Amino acid sequence: MSAHPTEILVEGSGGTGVVRRTLFPSGLRVVTEEVSEVRAASVGVWVGTGSRDESAGVNGATHFLEHLLFKGTERRGALDIARAMDAVGGQSNAVTMKEQTCYFAQVHDADAPTALELLGDMVTSAALEERSFENERQVIHSELARRADNPAQSVSDTFERALWGDSSLGRPVLGSAESIAALSRDDVAEFYRARYTPSNAVVAVAGNVDHERIASRVAETFGDWCEKPAEPAAERALAGVYPERPGVLVRQRESQQASVVLGCSSLTNTDERRFALGVLSCALGGGLSSRLFQRVREQRGLCYTVSTSGAHYADTGLFGAFAATAPEHVDELIAVLAENFDEVAANGITDEELAVGKAQLRAVLVLGSDTANARMTKIGRGLLDGDVIDIDRALALVDAVDQDSVREVAADVLNRPRALAVHGPFEADRTFRLPNSSRESAGSS
Repeated sequence: MSAHPTEILVEGSGGTGVVRRTLFPSGLRVVTEEVSEVRAASVGVWVGTGSRDESAGVNGATHFLEHLLFKGTERRGALDIARAMDAVGGQSNAVTMKEQTCYFAQVHDADAPTALELLGDMVTSAALEERSFENERQVIHSELARRADNPAQSVSDTFERALWGDSSLGRPVLGSAESIAALSRDDVAEFYRARYTPSNAVVAVAGNVDHERIASRVAETFGDWCEKPAEPAAERALAGVYPERPGVLVRQRESQQASVVLGCSSLTNTDERRFALGVLSCALGGGLSSRLFQRVREQRGLCYTVSTSGAHYADTGLFGAFAATAPEHVDELIAVLAENFDEVAANGITDEELAVGKAQLRAVLVLGSDTANARMTKIGRGLLDGDVIDIDRALALVDAVDQDSVREVAADVLNRPRALAVHGPFEADRTFRLPNSSRESAGSS
């Protein structure tokens, strides 16, 4: 048995394996989901820091740091890391988000100890060499250009800016060309020292693994990240930095189509009403029979695709509808999206839409838990967010969604002040009217 406190978070039943957590004196947490039916393992190191922890002057530092951790440690060069992972046939990568960063590897179950050693070395002993820094600056500039060329991604970034202004949530995860050009190695190194601490990290492993062996391997490979006295994680500044009213942002893009996102703020990542909102999102823009697809594409022919989506953070969230259309149809598209938001906010959805929305969300949750990597993500991110919700509990929360809960969340979220982002081949002074919710319009008359 482990010498450190270990507890069962999820007993395991149906499609869920036993989920255990061990806490080291340093505050480092190790969480595993044991799935004996597979021969794979997904190993992740989650750090509770993201782009919203950056000031405007160092926007993009978190993502820059993610790149640098693959470029060498105090004991290994970049090629050594790559060769060691290739030698076991593993695949490694990382992702930087608004509130978290994750370094992960997918391997044969027998090679989980190797993946733990490599990821642990990267996260705890990064070299952050100046030469690597300058090389990666150019790589990230290319990544920025690629994202700018992706209509859905670039207009989503603009929507977040319209919704949250010049707050850390309103700035892009990758940073901007200007902020990346201005970043110094010292800026990134200071971010690493302040944010990459044991009490701000979770080691998550899912697959055909044994928890005690994983915890022991972490103790061996993470060194004093396990046993040194715990220090408080760096605090994150939260509410009070968002604009009182979102706005409209229009960006010139040389393209055949215009991209549009209309939306509003939403629920936090611990608000269980998000399951009702998920059902609502599926009904409104989740499939070929959804309300927006039928009314925007099938009845009016305004676009090829239209969809709704959302995100949830510690103190807020977002909900929005995305569509692309011919530039001359943008005003009509915005009006139709707003009309459907208003209609659902006032009246909710039909019984048929409720049933289909619940079925779609169930499928999303089940299919999203079908791989070792998906399970690793669920337990690692869940522990950082404060709650690991297993698939059985998640499905029970979906089953509990009814017309009353959907009407309540629709009236709350869809009546919030709206933000609008538009990209397309428009003149520099082109403007679009932001359609307020029915509640706002009534209140301002």
